[in-house]
Amino acid sequence: MQNRLRAALSSILSEECLSGRSVDTDRMVLDNPSPTPIEALLKKSGLSELSNEIRLLASRISKVVIFHDKVYHQYYQTILT
Repeated sequence: MQNRLRAALSSILSEECLSGRSVDTDRMVLDNPSPTPIEALLKKSGLSELSNEIRLLASRISKVVIFHDKVYHQYYQTILT
């Protein structure tokens, strides 16, 4: 279960952080007839019961990652060049 949870969080975070946004858990549509790829992944891995908690955790982690990137982006650019 730990590996399935890690894979689900990894896919959600990569989608959120690469797009530069975080999921707004207050605006999630609960009666969406077409499942997103993330919802399909959670259902396939048997984590659909924990989807709200996983999304909340991913949202909080992505906010920290995006904030960190905004603060230290220039610093990392100077180190890498």
